[in-house]
Amino acid sequence: MSVELCLATCWDHQYAGLENGDQCWCGDTFNPRNSSAVNETLCNVACPGNTTEYCGAKKTMLVYNLTRID
Repeated sequence: MSVELCLATCWDHQYAGLENGDQCWCGDTFNPRNSSAVNETLCNVACPGNTTEYCGAKKTMLVYNLTRID
């Protein structure tokens, strides 16, 4: 898994999330009220597909908004 692979996998959704180094989640809704923001340094598990990137952590998801700008 890498950030690029997850974002490409979720291209037709509004959000992509990386968790625990090897999990990629796609979705069209995100409710921050049901989540707790954490310091980005806690998303410290390296992506196996690109060890210079981080892919979240255990029970910690790094979320990307994939809103397109035309």
